Amino acid sequence: MVDSPRKARAKAKAKAKPAKRRAASKRKLRAELILPGKRGSGYPKFEPTPEHRLLVRSMIGFGIQQHEIAAVLINPSTGNCIDEKTLRKYFPTEILTGRTVAKTALWDRAYKLALAGNSQLLIFLLKVWAGATEKVDINVNAKVEVTEKPAIDWGAMSPAELKAARAGLTVIRGARTKDNVRAA
Repeated sequence: MVDSPRKARAKAKAKAKPAKRRAASKRKLRAELILPGKRGSGYPKFEPTPEHRLLVRSMIGFGIQQHEIAAVLINPSTGNCIDEKTLRKYFPTEILTGRTVAKTALWDRAYKLALAGNSQLLIFLLKVWAGATEKVDINVNAKVEVTEKPAIDWGAMSPAELKAARAGLTVIRGARTKDNVRAA
């Protein structure tokens, strides 16, 4: 009796499965003999050093963006820069606290300088921390006098007076020296 094409394919598939399993187990055994405890291939794992941690904390404190920091950090085992994902994976504490540590150090230094006698810094810190303000006393009941300027008679002016008026200066009439011109 002749099998249908479907049954023939099923039989061929069943014969091939043990061979595939045998080949997979040989590959696994060979890999364990060559690299014990290592699964698969790929990039070597990144191991951050204390210098890396200090550098990341400082750069975050200065406000440098993560992609720029990742481009600066070099993985010693590959010689290439690390990825942003690797940066976030291995340096989460530095990323969260770097800005705060830098601001704290800056404010601490400013506080010490102000106490040492830097008066401008002391005034700034009083305004920022203590809410000090420079209040200006405004008298609402003061009298205000409004006087109208007389209309300018452009036709009665001399050429020197016209030139001075265009320049925004007032000419004292009668004097003929350069001292007769003053700022308006």
